[in-house]
Amino acid sequence: MAKRRFIDDRPLTHNQALTALIVMGVGLTTGAIFTTCFLALNSSAPLSWQELWLAGQLNF
Repeated sequence: MAKRRFIDDRPLTHNQALTALIVMGVGLTTGAIFTTCFLALNSSAPLSWQELWLAGQLNF
């Protein structure tokens, strides 16, 4: 088998960029889900959402 004549020492920019995009996408999606739930629970009814949850009457 032939030996390599050079060592590939290029930075892994493509893999790092892909990982960064995945992490940002997961973070944005998670934040959007929690924000949506928070806003839905705050505007659900005049009563507190904790009281509705305990009474089993929490509807979206």
